[in-house]
Amino acid sequence: MPVIPVVSDASIKEADKAYLEKHDVQGIMQKLLEKVLKDKPERPVSFLIEHLWRLRDERLVEGVDKTPDE
Repeated sequence: MPVIPVVSDASIKEADKAYLEKHDVQGIMQKLLEKVLKDKPERPVSFLIEHLWRLRDERLVEGVDKTPDE
């Protein structure tokens, strides 16, 4: 499947780029877009939200992300 650029390297500052890389934001969004295009859900926004919540829960269990009050 072709890579769909989410963010152009030329359009962001170095600090912003480091933040995106640290948290793998571009990779996560890339995978979500690929999944939407593959599955073509009837309600794509709900589909994306569901997958983001699932990813959040997985990352909390793994200790990758912390809840805001931690």
